[in-house]
Amino acid sequence: MVDINMASAILFVVIASCFLITLYRLMSHWFVELLVVIFCIGGVEVRTISFFFLVLYFNFLIYASGN
Repeated sequence: MVDINMASAILFVVIASCFLITLYRLMSHWFVELLVVIFCIGGVEVRTISFFFLVLYFNFLIYASGN
């Protein structure tokens, strides 16, 4: 298990943001648009999986309560 404190999380966000700004300045326009689309697809995937497991969890709670 990895422990992450608040300072390391903020540092990660700052470094990642600087890296993405550097990519934006140095890469071609079509590549930046491709990266944005890929990140959007990844975000939708994560939300879909999270929603699926949330529905499963609530169904488990409903059926475990004896209804």
